[in-house]
Amino acid sequence: MEKSAGIWQFSSFYIRKTIRITGMLLLAAALSGCFLHPASGTEPSQELFGLSDSDMDSEITAALLAGLMNFNSSTHITLYNAGITNGNMGGIAGANATCNASSNKPSGTTGIAFLSTSDQSLLFRSGVPVTLPIQGPNGLPIANNWPDLFGSGETILNPLGDAGVLPFPSNEFYSGSNVDGLVEPGYTCNDWMSSDGQAFDATVGIGDEVNDLWISHTDPPGCNEFLYLLCAAW
Repeated sequence: MEKSAGIWQFSSFYIRKTIRITGMLLLAAALSGCFLHPASGTEPSQELFGLSDSDMDSEITAALLAGLMNFNSSTHITLYNAGITNGNMGGIAGANATCNASSNKPSGTTGIAFLSTSDQSLLFRSGVPVTLPIQGPNGLPIANNWPDLFGSGETILNPLGDAGVLPFPSNEFYSGSNVDGLVEPGYTCNDWMSSDGQAFDATVGIGDEVNDLWISHTDPPGCNEFLYLLCAAW
């Protein structure tokens, strides 16, 4: 009888713990960081989840952190422009900052520059939710997912001009990328740090193409040219 009771207590503890972790993760996902982080151990958060000090162990904290970090409510990626610039954007960090400061960025999203660099091709840009569909500011679809934007012989669903990404179909944008979404070595304006039109060139795309040349369509211009900076946000 004592043995059975011991097994019941052991099992009951882990059942309660599993339910509690699951509930915490669901609440964290639903509320998405709108209040004090529940793993912080503050009294309001403990009270909210019905936790005692002894329950705030590393296992629960790790589970909750994982749930918060992996939660993403985005349903799509939006391409937009952050205005015109020459090739000197302050590097990829400066270009990212420009994208996030742009009034064209959808509210509540984080933007990145739609650019390849010598050590980071657009196709493999870190942090991008690659399974989400791509659309323009006006909602017109551009691609079913991130990889579908690129590839030799591939097409996008609508040109950037029609999707509202660029003001006019003839507008060009810096990309630094070939049609496969990989960096075009030597054509990134010294990793977006130079406006020297004699020493550095860049790959550019255009807003009126749907074939694979939409991202790399002409002889590379010098980095002193003023073209659009494209961004992606989710």
